[in-house]
Amino acid sequence: MFPKALVRIAIVGSLAAALMIAVAACGGGDDGDALSIEDYLTEMERLDNDAEAQQTALRQQFEAATVGDSGSGALTDVYKEALEAYYVGLAEAGKDFINAVEDLQPPDDAQEVHDEYIAAYDELLAQLNVIIDEIPTLTSRGDRDALLSSPDLEAAFARGNAACADLQQLAADNNVDVDFGCQV
Repeated sequence: MFPKALVRIAIVGSLAAALMIAVAACGGGDDGDALSIEDYLTEMERLDNDAEAQQTALRQQFEAATVGDSGSGALTDVYKEALEAYYVGLAEAGKDFINAVEDLQPPDDAQEVHDEYIAAYDELLAQLNVIIDEIPTLTSRGDRDALLSSPDLEAAFARGNAACADLQQLAADNNVDVDFGCQV
């Protein structure tokens, strides 16, 4: 997946797909404030773990709010409200995460990976906003499932997963023991 902090999106019910949000930060190393590669990757992992914990809490809130929902047929207002709250929460947590990542100063040899990660994450956030905008129009589980498997969302996930894998490879190349939980 996108590194753990690339916000895991657990697609509700039977879909249970995940999206993780993790990133590297911008800045560059020219001003002397750049982190070492080890400190950068370790901080990215910490941010990723924090974002994953937020996502888990949001999913648990959603599940608690929809505990009596049968999972088939028409979407109830209660279900749609809980679904919207879940995705709004993911988007807010994702924005907080990416802001923290952007505040990092990666070393020069991580800058390209970092920049692509941020771009991929921004694409994913844009897709979360599409989901949020469309939730009020959903009438059935089929509508929901179609929305959560749109080609644009799938492309955003794929880009995020590739960016995550690049970040994980950067760690491996530098013998830094971190795990971003990438889905490749």
